[in-house]
Amino acid sequence: MDSPRPAVDLEKELTCSICTELLYQPLTLLDCLHTFCGACLKEWFSWQAAAAENAQSPPAPGAPVFTCPACRAPVRDTRHNATVATLLDMFLAANPDKAKTDDEKEEMNKKYKPGDRVIPKLNIAEKTPEQRRLEEEERRLIREVRELSLREAVAGSGASQSSSRRRRDESRSGEGRTRRSRDPSRESRNTETRARDTRERERRRQAADEENRRRAEQNVLLQPETASAAESRRHRSESRQRGDDASEMRRRHIEHQSSLRSLISSSDVGSLDIEREVEEFARQIQEEGLLDGLDLDNIDLTNNDELSRRITEAYRRRQRERSRHETGRRSNASSPGHQRQRQLYPEPSITCSRCGREHIEYELYYNCTTCKDGDWNICLTCYRQGKGCLYWFGFGDAGWAKWEAARKTDPTLPEPHRLWAVRYLQPKRIPGGAEGRKTLTTEDPEARLQSGAFCARCLVWANECYWRCGVCNDADWGFCNDCVNQGRSCTHPLLPLTYQPAQSTGTPPQSPPRSPIRPSSASIMTGPNALSFGSFRPLTFTTRCDICRVPIPPAQSRYHCYWCVSSLVPDSKPGDYDICQRCYPSLVATKTISVENGPDGWRRCPQGHRMVVVGFQDGKGGQWRNVVQDLVGGRKLQIANVDDAALLQYYWYELEERPQESSTEKGHHYARRERLVAKDVSATATPAASPSAANAVVPFPPDGGTGWRATARWAWYPAPGADDELLFPRGAEIREIEDVNGEWYHGVYMGTKGLFPAPYVRILDGGS
Repeated sequence: MDSPRPAVDLEKELTCSICTELLYQPLTLLDCLHTFCGACLKEWFSWQAAAAENAQSPPAPGAPVFTCPACRAPVRDTRHNATVATLLDMFLAANPDKAKTDDEKEEMNKKYKPGDRVIPKLNIAEKTPEQRRLEEEERRLIREVRELSLREAVAGSGASQSSSRRRRDESRSGEGRTRRSRDPSRESRNTETRARDTRERERRRQAADEENRRRAEQNVLLQPETASAAESRRHRSESRQRGDDASEMRRRHIEHQSSLRSLISSSDVGSLDIEREVEEFARQIQEEGLLDGLDLDNIDLTNNDELSRRITEAYRRRQRERSRHETGRRSNASSPGHQRQRQLYPEPSITCSRCGREHIEYELYYNCTTCKDGDWNICLTCYRQGKGCLYWFGFGDAGWAKWEAARKTDPTLPEPHRLWAVRYLQPKRIPGGAEGRKTLTTEDPEARLQSGAFCARCLVWANECYWRCGVCNDADWGFCNDCVNQGRSCTHPLLPLTYQPAQSTGTPPQSPPRSPIRPSSASIMTGPNALSFGSFRPLTFTTRCDICRVPIPPAQSRYHCYWCVSSLVPDSKPGDYDICQRCYPSLVATKTISVENGPDGWRRCPQGHRMVVVGFQDGKGGQWRNVVQDLVGGRKLQIANVDDAALLQYYWYELEERPQESSTEKGHHYARRERLVAKDVSATATPAASPSAANAVVPFPPDGGTGWRATARWAWYPAPGADDELLFPRGAEIREIEDVNGEWYHGVYMGTKGLFPAPYVRILDGGS
């Protein structure tokens, strides 16, 4: 096998494990010799110093305060490593594109400059003699309690064995005295029998131990070797090699717990198996990370209680799982594979490579399969802010255009990396282990991995039916079928796609249980105009009219309701309701729907909702869905009750231009318009029922509502908690815009209303 390229190995060795970037002004720690950025180390040690100074119980004299970020070994000093500095200079000379930018260097120089002291001086108040005496008394009491609890556990087990042995010896002695006169040779035979039985028991015990070890090795071999598993094993190996003293201290802290001894002794475990059970349980404690966050070298009463609680809960979980496993094994004893042990998988733990946020595996994130050997992951927030991987040119079409422009000057420039949207589903079982996280599970994470297309609005997995926009976010934007059907998408034409790998023979790929399904009205499009987008192929839709039940061809527009469900489709969702162009006018002709609620009025469905008119047009790659006529009055139209129970009031606001000197709103004045509407779609709100004659002559509002239309110059992603602000990407079309104060606008995008900064958009012509 060829060895990896030296440049790649060298870059890995010259990477700071704190910031996960190339070293800058490196410093080496004594005595573990790990190397990090000087600025990173200064921040790390400052945090450790603050933690020690603000701790309720200051560290004990001689206890290490400053430790290595990688191996947690005590740090006594830092040194400039000429070898590392030389290798770093050589690597940067060969790869100048890997060097930090001037802004990054300036930012890190503010934190650390060569010669600065990175290990701060501790400002910890010296303890009074009385405080030292009380702490020493507390430690002495803890030691006595440990020794007493351990002595009681061992003595209790030994006493029961001694008592049983004494009763057996007395019984045998009495029998021996009565039989010795009758058979002098029997005593020797009994002695030989007891020795033979002892040897037989010892042989069986050794055979059982060997069988357990063999099964454990087989169970490990069954598990796939992942990077996380190898890393965990390496850390465990290093931790075992740090010294017998540290290992002995951990064993004492685990074994001294009277609760652990009592739990194991009270279970159905023989006295010969107690030590084996303790060793296996201690191994489980280490693997689950139950000791993380506890200072085992300076344990006090508070930490002692916390340690006891964690160990007790872990052992009870172990006993419950064992009892469930035994019950299932007994019930399935007739099956041929009932003796097979369950395979365990390490649960993934993903950290954002940009912002450092941990445990993003159960939310939508993006992965580069090339950078850091495929271990480059960024959260959704960093991705939308344009923080891609190490060789990423931008979103969608704009990224490719940028790469093609750069390729004109350098034809050998490789293609840009692609970021793939992925997410893991949480396991069905309740998480356990340290901080509520499960490190091992019986559910294969690969079977719970979602990857491909996700809805930009609700973030649901949309591989089976993904509506791609060719404008928003440079064509890196799309929606699920539910959001499109319910009007929660953008106003641009949308192309429906479905995931189908090239090697597939027509059968859809296997999907996790909660994955969406393709709509029954959709089928894969064929023909010269059908172009594949990677592993995605275009769909064509042939829906049925909910009135006449006749199929509606894609080329024919139809009336669509965002809120009604279809009676033709099982388990129909809101937004799956269409009426053909022939049936809707006939509803007006038969007076099922009144004229003012029909095609030339509010365009309401039989249930009273306002409808849109949608259709499909042939375009590049397939048939694009287009909203021909939007909602009458748009999204900002509001509904109010009136005194007449049979009527409703629809009202909206229209912009009126006034002379600037006569207006307090810089020439922008919004006048209220209102009309009465009958609740019954077959009825008409007559002018006689209107409170004023002016309402009778108010025209219907325009399709899509009033206000300006604008296109987004830049993306605007509100901060967490800013629920009154509007989210939109670059290139989005925002409608029904109102000027709030000159600096902020209020508009509609993806069916949502909110505020956004005025400079982020460019107003289009045609706004009313």
